[in-house]
Amino acid sequence: MQWNATPYAGFSIATPWLLLSDDFAQENVVNLEADTRSILSLYRALISLRKKLPQLMSGDYVPIAAQGDLLLYRRQRDGATVVIALNLGAEPVSIASDAAGLDGEILLSTFLDRQGEKIHGVLDLRGNEGAIIGASPGTWNHKSVLQPILRDGHFVASSG
Repeated sequence: MQWNATPYAGFSIATPWLLLSDDFAQENVVNLEADTRSILSLYRALISLRKKLPQLMSGDYVPIAAQGDLLLYRRQRDGATVVIALNLGAEPVSIASDAAGLDGEILLSTFLDRQGEKIHGVLDLRGNEGAIIGASPGTWNHKSVLQPILRDGHFVASSG
């Protein structure tokens, strides 16, 4: 990764032995730091959230569903739960489920523009979007087994 737009991309005052990328003046750490929605900002937000939430560091992994481009799971520890929803495809997806714990608040979205958004049983994800949802206590059944069902282009999790 290039550090900045100065000659030799901030690595040295002498010609580096490896060639610089043609776009080093645009693609560099200084520019990424200035962009609140850059990949660098996303990594920093993910690291910060992981430090704040013990269930993301060492919580149990509880699979909910994996179907097509959708991956849905919980991380839980000491009664605290977050739901991770990942749309790995380019098309939007809508997830509807009471049993999955989709009652709460979006803590982080990979687009960095939905923090604090309230979720009540339905989560719409854009293409290639992931979200971490702070699940409200008591919104999911610890013993339920969820069966993924795709209906009319919407994922619906039902207790099985």
